[in-house]
Amino acid sequence: PLALIREYEGQVIVTEPRRVAALSLAHFLAARLGQKVGHEVGFQVRFERWPGTRLTFMTPGVFLAHLRMRREIPGVDVVVVDEFHERDALTDAVLALLREQRRQGRLRVVVMSATLEASRVASYLDAIHIDFGASSVRESPDGEVLNNGRYEVHILYRPNADLPQILREISEKEEKKDPRFPGGGTLVFLPGKREIEEAARQVRAAWPEAVILPLHSECSEEEIRAALNPPQGRRWVVLATNVAETSLTIPDVRYVVDTGVEKVQVWDPRTGAGSLRPVPISRSSAAQRAGRAGRTGPGVVFRMWSREDHARRPEFRPPEILREDLGHLTLQLLDMGIRPSSLEWLD
Repeated sequence: PLALIREYEGQVIVTEPRRVAALSLAHFLAARLGQKVGHEVGFQVRFERWPGTRLTFMTPGVFLAHLRMRREIPGVDVVVVDEFHERDALTDAVLALLREQRRQGRLRVVVMSATLEASRVASYLDAIHIDFGASSVRESPDGEVLNNGRYEVHILYRPNADLPQILREISEKEEKKDPRFPGGGTLVFLPGKREIEEAARQVRAAWPEAVILPLHSECSEEEIRAALNPPQGRRWVVLATNVAETSLTIPDVRYVVDTGVEKVQVWDPRTGAGSLRPVPISRSSAAQRAGRAGRTGPGVVFRMWSREDHARRPEFRPPEILREDLGHLTLQLLDMGIRPSSLEWLD
């Protein structure tokens, strides 16, 4: 995004599917410019607004509100749709509207993700597909080794282990001076807030000295900042939902423990209601999570499922638009003067 504001004169908007990512990225890039949020770089999320003069991070719902009752966004040269692999319904709506504007020659659109159905999205947008990927995976005796072009990440499968057993394994390997276990922070992926609270009790029992940092959608901005800036010189554990799967860089993560489960909203036509259900994550989500251990140095990932189970999982998370109630999205578009059936949707 900083390169884009140097390249173009107008504003740049970046949509992030999660509020936590929009906040943290705005603060991070403002700091890179030696500024505070609200100058050149800013954010707009629900109930909080610090827009930037050149670059603004938004959630998709807030971006759609910008388009309310009009189809143009004057003064904006580029819109970046980030982390598109998450495929929430609002992002799909944003992309359909941007596709319309782009075809009319009014806008430049960038769609980004580390695990993207790139050729399909490029065809939908009649766009250029640029692959910056440099990752490779090789087999190892007890799992796999992911190389992201800078650091190696060892992926170990532990289908029969629980969290305390994995924490004990990390401690034992560190004590034995295993070169793959140099010490550092631990990031644990869990399905929801209730599971995070239970995991916190397990971590306290196994590592009483550890600082425990929760990270989920209900966290306050202070809790988010604490999780993204863990203490130096102490053992710490971030307990997170898939909010930490993408966009966020937690410094000095050396170990990722992945339960392999997430909660998704599913519409049930028999009951006429939606519900949150725990489901196995996709292979692309697992790759995103594993990458958290190799952002700032080499790392180790513990997957709490088998290699055979991993091979059977779907490559991508099913998009929300195919599994959720679309009533709210339909009403939102109609309120903007847009008939959903008039748009060409990716799905």
